[in-house]
Amino acid sequence: MKEVILFSGGTDSLVTTLKVKDNPAELSDLSCLYIDLGHRYRIEEMRVVGRLVKELDIGLKWLVVSDIGRFEKD
Repeated sequence: MKEVILFSGGTDSLVTTLKVKDNPAELSDLSCLYIDLGHRYRIEEMRVVGRLVKELDIGLKWLVVSDIGRFEKD
């Protein structure tokens, strides 16, 4: 089975990824996935995700979806 961590660079996804990296036998086939929703904070979020991916030496797949950010309120 393929396991996926939805990786935003936030606390929850970072802690989950670190736990899995510390115990690789727990998961046989892991991927991290970042979903670009097009929201107003996406540039900063993508910077953080890019930096963490390099620092943690993890593989990451990027998925771009439609501009959901257009529904954000100022």
